[in-house]
Amino acid sequence: MWKYARDIKQRSADPLIGHEHRGDAKSFLMGVDVATNAEGHRDREIPVERQPGVGRIVMLGDSFIEGWGVPFEDTISKRLEKLFDKAG
Repeated sequence: MWKYARDIKQRSADPLIGHEHRGDAKSFLMGVDVATNAEGHRDREIPVERQPGVGRIVMLGDSFIEGWGVPFEDTISKRLEKLFDKAG
């Protein structure tokens, strides 16, 4: 956990949050590569501005949602994204 705290996390400017993921951070944790995008999310770069005709789903949660110890493409959010893409 110390490596995660050192490489990926930072103290938040919001005292109610405590800590958050740094943007553009990378580390090898629990046997997998972990990287965050510019917004600090474990995902590809996604425009903050809404795109006409593009639906969005947000997943909030703990280490299960983040995919702790799981390769990026096998996280629950990526698996659901693949299912939604397949279903159209």
